Amino acid sequence: MEEIGANEKYRYPSIEALNSSLSKTYETALNAKKAVDELTAGKTISESSGQKVGAFTGNWWAATLSTMGSGMAGRYGGYGYSNAYTHSDARQDDTRNAILTLARKDSQSRINSAYADLGKARSDIEIGAFLQNVGRRFGQDESKLEKSLWSVDKNGKVIYNKGIGDMKETDAYKLYDYAHYMNGTVVPEITRFAQHYRQVMASNASANSTLRAGGLSFKASADAGFYQNKEGNWVQKELPKNATDADRTKALGNRQMVHDMVVKFTSALRQTWGGSEEIARNIMEKAGFTRSLYSNEPDLADPQPFNANGITYNSGDPDDGMAGGNYSGTGKLSSAAPKQVIVNITNLLSVEAIKILKSEDGKSTEVQNLKEQLAQALIDVVHDFDASWNG
Repeated sequence: MEEIGANEKYRYPSIEALNSSLSKTYETALNAKKAVDELTAGKTISESSGQKVGAFTGNWWAATLSTMGSGMAGRYGGYGYSNAYTHSDARQDDTRNAILTLARKDSQSRINSAYADLGKARSDIEIGAFLQNVGRRFGQDESKLEKSLWSVDKNGKVIYNKGIGDMKETDAYKLYDYAHYMNGTVVPEITRFAQHYRQVMASNASANSTLRAGGLSFKASADAGFYQNKEGNWVQKELPKNATDADRTKALGNRQMVHDMVVKFTSALRQTWGGSEEIARNIMEKAGFTRSLYSNEPDLADPQPFNANGITYNSGDPDDGMAGGNYSGTGKLSSAAPKQVIVNITNLLSVEAIKILKSEDGKSTEVQNLKEQLAQALIDVVHDFDASWNG
């Protein structure tokens, strides 16, 4: 019957009871700073922290030995110890350890949440708004402390009542040491990395300075032919029209080298900034690195490959992907489509087309130019497919 009773949930005798339960659950979630789903676990502070309070703990044994030693000394004519470590001291230390262990455990979810939310902020105004609410969102409201759960001795030390370890973990926000840890340790930590993020995102120069301090080699990028254009984006110098295959091979190799270097740095940046993909992306883009350089998979991680630009592109576009531009015949297809090319030339070989080419009209300058452009386009298709397949 106990098991059946424990599994009976979400049953309310009236609408008023349901609304009362909703209000209480919401208020607890706000105070505990936890997701509502976590509030139904029902564990005690001791159970959740893994720190037992009471007999046979390490502190309890220390108190037992200390008390026995003091008693033995007094029995045989020695001096007893007025400052001996007592079982009351042990209970206080066990209680405080349980509270602080739970606080440290809960704090990590707040840190993770802070990094995730901070990644949504890109402008100085958005980051400033985040900083304005750090204390409210990730700290504890000290007006919610239940001061009847402890007293304060003449030295200002908090002395907890018995039974704290048996309180529900969701009620830990009522305790002094839990709130003190969140407000004194977690909130300053979140504020610190949010302020640093604000400094990094202040300008293109600031972001680049941060990447340079982190070990990203701008000299290697420059040696590979990369520079910052007037928009502040890192782009590779265009090849001249008379570039040879050797020039194209070197340029593509340099791009792949820089791409690999930037991708690895972005990964390290993500791990450093709380595992936030958004923060890493924001910093890289603020520094002028486009998605084609910092994205890991594929070389050009177009979020909408079906809308990708064709082989012809405007120089410096983020969707470049070493396409080469203007049917240059170098680089990679900028689409994430399967690596196959179908060229339909049926109409080019039709009888009507041949008759036109043999006529006087077919010898005109316009038709000759069209023939040359078609021939070049077919050659470029083959070159680009070969580069995409073997690149």
